[in-house]
Amino acid sequence: MMTSDDLYAILKPHVQNVSGQRLIIPARSNVPSPQGSYGAINVKSATGERGQANIVEKFNKVTNQVDTEIFPQVLISCEVEFFRDRAYEYASNLLQFGKHEHVQWDLNTHKIGVRGTSGVLDLSALQSSNYEERAKITIELWGSYSQKYSTNIITNVGINVLNEKGTLIQSTHVYGDTQP
Repeated sequence: MMTSDDLYAILKPHVQNVSGQRLIIPARSNVPSPQGSYGAINVKSATGERGQANIVEKFNKVTNQVDTEIFPQVLISCEVEFFRDRAYEYASNLLQFGKHEHVQWDLNTHKIGVRGTSGVLDLSALQSSNYEERAKITIELWGSYSQKYSTNIITNVGINVLNEKGTLIQSTHVYGDTQP
């Protein structure tokens, strides 16, 4: 699965371009806030799953194993918050984020799609006796990744039949196909 840093690197230039705010930083970066207005992206603020995953199984003749690949369809929520001057305007510019063709094309190359956006929340309030403009919007994304694993196959089974005393009564083997 894509890391939070990877997703941030993909989203940042598009958030800058569409919102009009050039100064975008990662949320929770544990650094002092910049001077002036800025935005912060909290990638993967929530992650869920849509429906059941697609599963592909193939027999690998070389390793004599069954190779399985699972493709879950994930729902990813990314919060974008803007602070100080024009915060609400910058957030409002992202309402149609997924409609921009340059955003669609680039995200598709990373196997991501835009499901939509939330409404803009006005979070402006008094901060330390000073009014500070603040706004937030959530970008909802579709994503896909794969998980792979291999399973050994059973090609034969030995069967032993014992009585109550543990004495062997009969023994046999069942040989299966080399292909499941």
